Amino acid sequence: MANNIDVIKNKKFRQSNHLIESPHAQEFSVHEIKLFEFSVASCTQDDYVFVQNKSDKEFYLSSSELANILNTSVSVISHEIEKTAKRIMTKMLHLRKELSDGSIQFELINIIPYARYMDGVFKFRLNYSIIPYLIEIKEKFTEFQLSYLLAMNSASAIKLYKLLFQYKQIKSRVFTVDDLKSQFGLHSKYKQYNDFKKNIISPSVLQINAKTDLYVTFNEIKFGRKVEKIKFEMKLQNKPIHPDFIDKETLVIDVKQLSIIENPELSGIDKLLSGIESELSDKTKKLIAKVYKENGVEYVEASIKYATKHSKSNLDKYLHDTLVNRWADVEVQKILNKKTEEQKQLQIAKQKQQESNAKLQANEQKKLMIVVEWNNLTNEQQEKYTKYATNLINIYNQKLKIFPTIVEDLPICCFAVSQNKSYNLSIEGFCKTLLNEVLHVV
Repeated sequence: MANNIDVIKNKKFRQSNHLIESPHAQEFSVHEIKLFEFSVASCTQDDYVFVQNKSDKEFYLSSSELANILNTSVSVISHEIEKTAKRIMTKMLHLRKELSDGSIQFELINIIPYARYMDGVFKFRLNYSIIPYLIEIKEKFTEFQLSYLLAMNSASAIKLYKLLFQYKQIKSRVFTVDDLKSQFGLHSKYKQYNDFKKNIISPSVLQINAKTDLYVTFNEIKFGRKVEKIKFEMKLQNKPIHPDFIDKETLVIDVKQLSIIENPELSGIDKLLSGIESELSDKTKKLIAKVYKENGVEYVEASIKYATKHSKSNLDKYLHDTLVNRWADVEVQKILNKKTEEQKQLQIAKQKQQESNAKLQANEQKKLMIVVEWNNLTNEQQEKYTKYATNLINIYNQKLKIFPTIVEDLPICCFAVSQNKSYNLSIEGFCKTLLNEVLHVV
């Protein structure tokens, strides 16, 4: 079926705008949403027979075919498919419509009612109730290319792409923050807008810009200090970007607001601008983006620190001049020196730990040799050193109580000291003098 999958991935398919606009009833994982989108794109007019017979459409996919669709490896499939199947079987589509008289119509449809994985083949059924929204659509629909949807690696990016692609001719679309969270199925998550922006909006825009034929920027619309709405502006890319390529430091620069979107694992430049963004002009923000891309986050961080420290009134102008004239070079060197020193100290600590481990290992080897020698002693010789140890314990009982294995270890320690060797450094360090005194007396 591999060739058929490649054909489906590269085809354009229609979805009812009613389906696209329906909020997710729950949050989807990327594997769940990709599996859904693939099954949707696979439906044809011939599948209307399933609607007539009220029977679900069945799919059979090998592990390699499933890995191809989900853009992952076969090994990941074998470990994750059961979790994915369990989760997607609980997911529903919430198809909701407000009529002209103000009344509401809705449908809740369980997407996949059955799934099985056996002998490397994944079988699942698509609910026949969804099929009418996928075939024979003659009006109020949007046509997508599946390869773009499958190239992205987050469910929110796929959903946002579809919501915005409908409006590609209009070139802009506005959502309230709550409506957008609802679209993603995030009804009770991300109470703070900044968390929602950082974890959902910005990474989704990055995915869309890097992996699809749509280029998106966004502005925040505030009521007072609170962000109430988000305005997205989009245009078709001049050249489609290869679906397998993504620049992890793609910079999305809006004419009114700088939104620098990064891989979550990278240092977040948003944090550097969080307290001063409102004071910066578009010109300075664009320069920051350019310097960040050319010189790295350390240089931007140092420049902001330098300008904040030395500017008396106009931070925007001072920061711009700092970047242009490279006034922060000394500060950058300090940051780099600090990081170098931290790495040096880390290396020293690592080396010390290795030396300590080697020393412990050597001591354990010596200890083992002492035990071998101890075991080669006659019973009479062992009893002699046991007698020394017993005398010490009787005399210094209170002091020696701190050693939990003193009864077993002290006789061997006595033997080791008599041979100018060591068996237990802690015990011998505490009472070596006493051991020598007893041995000399005896």
